[in-house]
Amino acid sequence: MGILGAIVFIIGSALWLWFGLQEKSVWALSCLNALFWLGSLGAGYFTLLAWNDRAYSENWALLGFALIAIPYAIVVAAMLVIEIGFIFKRDIRPRKGLLISSSLLLVFLSLQMFLGVIAG
Repeated sequence: MGILGAIVFIIGSALWLWFGLQEKSVWALSCLNALFWLGSLGAGYFTLLAWNDRAYSENWALLGFALIAIPYAIVVAAMLVIEIGFIFKRDIRPRKGLLISSSLLLVFLSLQMFLGVIAG
């Protein structure tokens, strides 16, 4: 399911993002942010495993971080930057909640990447 699941996730998220931005639907963008938050908590689990096993010479948990958390963070961060840019460009209202959620998620993903790289 690995690469196929990733492709389905990317295409599905991109279509959902496109629909939300095209229709100026705050509901659709909020649901997409909630989906991104759930996925980032799952990726955070792999980061936590890598952090806990950092003292061992063979850190197999770091493989989960490298193969799951890093690609997820890259894809989601790119989509969030696109979302934030188009929220301003298309003047989607009300945008305060969307911007706070997206910004906090970017900070959370950045913290995950920082801790994962230090664990490696």
